[in-house]
Amino acid sequence: MSTIQPARLLSILIYIYSSFPSLLLLASLYLYQRHCPGRVCQKDMTTSAECFLEVGACGDIRYLFKDGKQIIVNGTLSIDLSSIPLLEDTTRVEGERVTHEKRYTKSNTILIKDSDFPNVPRIDYHTMRHGTWSDCLPIEFGHGTDHPETVFKLAAWKTKLVHRDATFLSRLVNSDNIVRLVSIVTVEGRFAGYGMDLLYELRSPLGPTTERLKEMLPDFIQDTVEYLHQTAHIYHCDIRMSNIMVNGQGRLKLIDFDIAEIDVSASPRTYFPTAQFFLGICHRLDHLDVGMSVFLMFMVLSDTREEIPANALDPFNFYIDNNLQRSAYFQHVQDAVQGKLRAHLERPDAELSMPYNHGEC
Repeated sequence: MSTIQPARLLSILIYIYSSFPSLLLLASLYLYQRHCPGRVCQKDMTTSAECFLEVGACGDIRYLFKDGKQIIVNGTLSIDLSSIPLLEDTTRVEGERVTHEKRYTKSNTILIKDSDFPNVPRIDYHTMRHGTWSDCLPIEFGHGTDHPETVFKLAAWKTKLVHRDATFLSRLVNSDNIVRLVSIVTVEGRFAGYGMDLLYELRSPLGPTTERLKEMLPDFIQDTVEYLHQTAHIYHCDIRMSNIMVNGQGRLKLIDFDIAEIDVSASPRTYFPTAQFFLGICHRLDHLDVGMSVFLMFMVLSDTREEIPANALDPFNFYIDNNLQRSAYFQHVQDAVQGKLRAHLERPDAELSMPYNHGEC
């Protein structure tokens, strides 16, 4: 495999993360580690020959990794990193001030019962052979460890959302279209995160071709939404391209249930412009999921992924004109959403322009 310059590849990954802060980083970080094996010598950050893997940066903060531990450097480094003992999971360096802290404590883990997550194996965090991890990324890869085909979602700063995600996934084990929950990670018996099957970003070498994706998407999206709504009674609330990935066999998988709901009238915590647009008109989560799905199909199948339609009815007209119907349920809800959009148009001074999205649909 050819080697990409680490600095160049890292800058690409930082751009991806800033634009799409979701699980598409599964593939991105995986490719980084494949192209950049071993550690990166940060000669500009240390006066010694010690090597650290830089896995992320945000402003003046750099996230380094060494020997299973995280080093966070805030601002200009004024001391020799090699002289600092890595006493805990995280070592923070700010000027000449050095502090050590555990990654997980009682305050950022969640009490769970033995009956929670039935039939899902539990892994103790401290007995795991850890892959590369950082507070700037929610994903820890298992390759090179005892779990090579697993990725772990471990985000100490948002454990409640990770727990919510895992709770929904535990109810969705019977669908081949949804990422599989394979383990629960605990700290002293409390929930810290979970493991799931290794997936890849759609545009990775293992992803489908553009034409193949166009063939797969209508069936996949409609079957998945119908299963979620009609069988599992769950509303995803965040259906978009960055939340669809592919496994090693080329099968599409839906991920990220951290803002999902079971109440069709609930108000999900979404800041995505398209979701807010549909919620503002439809006020129902089944309508939200279907509206975003129609929009997604339109963007992918019409090759206008970088453009936003001037009229929100365009994706629905495209859906009908191109005979994309695969599910009677989906068609029924699509009709209802389209009816609400048309009714909105009849209001004085009404507009139906879609909001511009900085990033991907």
